[in-house]
Amino acid sequence: MDNPHPLEANLWAMHLDLHRLGSATVHDDPDLLWYTVPGTNSWLNGASRCDLSGNVDERIGEVVAAAESLRMALMWHQTPSSRPADLGTKLEQNGFEASEEPGMILALDRFFEPPPAGLSITAVTDQAGVLEWVNTFDRAFGGEPRGNSHPWLAAFGQLYLNAVSPGRLFIGRVDGVAVGTSLAFVSRDVVGLYGVGTAPENRGRGYGGAMTVAGIKWGRRRGATLGVLESSDAGFRVYQRLGFRTVCETTAWVRPAD
Repeated sequence: MDNPHPLEANLWAMHLDLHRLGSATVHDDPDLLWYTVPGTNSWLNGASRCDLSGNVDERIGEVVAAAESLRMALMWHQTPSSRPADLGTKLEQNGFEASEEPGMILALDRFFEPPPAGLSITAVTDQAGVLEWVNTFDRAFGGEPRGNSHPWLAAFGQLYLNAVSPGRLFIGRVDGVAVGTSLAFVSRDVVGLYGVGTAPENRGRGYGGAMTVAGIKWGRRRGATLGVLESSDAGFRVYQRLGFRTVCETTAWVRPAD
């Protein structure tokens, strides 16, 4: 697509990057970008860039059939350039449920406050760190840590530990205990922020904003001049305080595994 929104372009680049996983299948078709990674979940199975016309039902059915064959959940990202106009209705008819998320953007030519006192943020550099990251992410988002059975554990270890990888995981600790997570992904001059979370007992202390800034600063060192993200309700005010502004609406359509 010509001149995609920076948020869209970053999201598509992150999904295209899945080709580095030996188990992944990435379909970079002119009308649709979709991907599957067996043994994972909806984060790594779904579709994003979408410019469908008369074959909408057929193409949606193709993606759904692939996920059903793998017994995987799906996430279909609807962004400003997604077509057709009634894509949401079509997805709903195929068992997808909507979660609306404002798309936000920030110019990075500004000063960012250092992390709150006592919070130490580091990049994950080994598989043990990936395990700590996914366990902390689970706690931050209201789940029980899944440890070695986490569906992202192997994939993130392959994608985000190499020094030249376009993505990086960050973990925040207080007194040596992990309390926060974030994931940064750079494409061209844009850094996308994903997976920002804080353990429930540590919220309200500025940790979420600091985890976001850690990803921003890493992206800025890699040449990024813009930051983008899709905000949850819980994170919206945090991102506003950092200077992010809403520029579009996005919808994450999730279809559970059968």
